[in-house]
Amino acid sequence: METQNKPKAVSLMQPCYFPWLGHFHLWLNADEIVWLDTFQYSRSSFHSRNRIAANNEQGWQWLTVPVTNHLGDSLREATFSATSNWRRKHVQTITMQYARAPFHAELGPLLNFIAEGTFTNLAELNVGLLERLGQLLGITVPTRRASSLELKAQDRSERVKELLRVTGATTYLVARGSVDYMQSDGGWDAVPFNLKVQNFTGLPYPQVGKKKPFVSHLSILDAVANLGAVGVSQLLHDRSSDWQTFAEATSVKKP
Repeated sequence: METQNKPKAVSLMQPCYFPWLGHFHLWLNADEIVWLDTFQYSRSSFHSRNRIAANNEQGWQWLTVPVTNHLGDSLREATFSATSNWRRKHVQTITMQYARAPFHAELGPLLNFIAEGTFTNLAELNVGLLERLGQLLGITVPTRRASSLELKAQDRSERVKELLRVTGATTYLVARGSVDYMQSDGGWDAVPFNLKVQNFTGLPYPQVGKKKPFVSHLSILDAVANLGAVGVSQLLHDRSSDWQTFAEATSVKKP
């Protein structure tokens, strides 16, 4: 367990496939990120899929990685369907969709990794892409994987708390989507670290070929292709104050 002599903000993130801008907003504001590669894979989440722009009525389409898994498998245990040529299809789809975007060339290293990378499971794929995206955006915040740490807790919230203790966190940067389970599990009112809940909402930016209103919460690919790495980095830095206390986040009344 690390000893902590100064404030340290830590965020714990499940590595998703080309996640949206909010993922990188968390990363940029942390002092350390832990990729939760040992957490359970969910087919209905963004672990193996995400949305990019499309020339259709809704303005977007899914990119889905075909995964072979058994109930309860972690992201490190989820492997790829041997019968699908998904790598080539994803590279072609992304290339064609963003060919006219002003910064489409910046997607090259990501597409090369999909096409030629030696990853063997979903965690390796997603972390590999995230690390390359971090380099592209100039994010220097250090990362490590949960699989590199010796953890004993099995309960969901207790595992998170153990990770925060092991990393020496004084502040936990909480993804907005985690608030519901934290409320459901309970036990977060007397923890020995500060809780800051992300309140980031994506601002509209120019999307090439769009005749319809801005489509929010698309994959980071859309922002990079349209704004470039420098533009995305500036957008994220401009939103560095978008946070709430845990009390504020949990006091919002649902209709």
